[in-house]
Amino acid sequence: LPIWSSLLFGILPALRLLHADPQASLQQCSSRMPGTRQSGWLRASLIGMQVFGCTALLLVTGLFSKSLLHLLHQDKGFETGHVAVAEVRLGTAFASPQSRATFDDAVLQNLRAAPGVQSAGLVTVMPLEGEKWIEGVQRVDRPGRESLINLRWVSPGYFETMRESLVAGRFFEERDRNLSNAVLSQGLAKALWQDDNPIGGQIIGSQITTEGRKFTVIGIVADSRNTSLKSESVRMVYLHYKDRPPYIAIFTARGAHSAGSLISGLRQAIWKYAPDITIARVKTLDSQLSDSLATERFQTMVLVTFGIAALLLAMLGIYGVLSYSTATRKQEIGVRIALGATRRGIYTLTLGEAATPVIGGLGAGLVASILAGRVIQRLLYGTQAVDPSVTIIVIVLFVAAAIAAAFLPARRAASVDPMEALRLE
Repeated sequence: LPIWSSLLFGILPALRLLHADPQASLQQCSSRMPGTRQSGWLRASLIGMQVFGCTALLLVTGLFSKSLLHLLHQDKGFETGHVAVAEVRLGTAFASPQSRATFDDAVLQNLRAAPGVQSAGLVTVMPLEGEKWIEGVQRVDRPGRESLINLRWVSPGYFETMRESLVAGRFFEERDRNLSNAVLSQGLAKALWQDDNPIGGQIIGSQITTEGRKFTVIGIVADSRNTSLKSESVRMVYLHYKDRPPYIAIFTARGAHSAGSLISGLRQAIWKYAPDITIARVKTLDSQLSDSLATERFQTMVLVTFGIAALLLAMLGIYGVLSYSTATRKQEIGVRIALGATRRGIYTLTLGEAATPVIGGLGAGLVASILAGRVIQRLLYGTQAVDPSVTIIVIVLFVAAAIAAAFLPARRAASVDPMEALRLE
């Protein structure tokens, strides 16, 4: 692409020279040639095209940046700070449910006794890794009204570790170990019970109750985006992990200090019971959040890089065109100064030469960004294709950059010595 661009913009001036009149060229004085109206239009068009492309790119970059910030700072329904997570995959050595339950109990006990750990818990799916174990559930007393849910098995202390809010009832306790109890998300409770009180009610599902078991609702937890930050909160059912001890256990720990300081304690709590077991992953929950947005972060970083490069190229283009224009109009500027033009007037004249193509390019870039925004709307979260705050920031940024690029040529023009310029006649 750079080679073809170089050839294209190198051939065009050469083609113009082939049609030049030698006699007319010899009669012109290069020191006083201000340039034709056609060349002035061409320079203005080049500035306008650069501004157009840069403005459209910066506006799209701004939309992606605001979308990423929205994802990072929106209300998640849980807190990621000071939390570390570890994923353990149990093999054939833990084939029986009792052996897996014993392992989970021992690790949780070790973890809660570790230095710096305030609370610990267990869940069967790593947070922010999408929807898992989806099935339908319904009320026992009103069969037929089924709702699709995501199912999780958790331990006592999990909700407290994640700082999820209790809406009604209570969270799991040790007394629920041998009971068929469930905690529902607020959205699911609303869908099944509407305005009635769900505490004490019972649910039944298609897969979790192959023996016809019914689960009693003991608590309602606030909706959270624990499956993905890029989608609305899903309906959840939480059961006690002793009901189905998992082969893949996600241990969570919250500390008073940085989450990184808990990672070593997580490993030791696991290996203290089973030294040979493999820990698949161990990280902070903040890192897990960042990893879940890796695609959006990469897209934004690429656009920011290209946006910065485009802004610098546009500034260089404005500077180069105005510098050339100022050099070819040196005599004209000298005459203006000799006739009484002020430095302020020369500044206005020079900056005004760039104003028209810059404003035109900004307007065209805004229109293009609106059209592009409609195409990329599905990639944006919490951000509209036309965002006034992003538009204002980009316009202010580009106007400031254009003024900065035009300042040196304008200053050079205002510093022209009229006597020296007139001697060139």
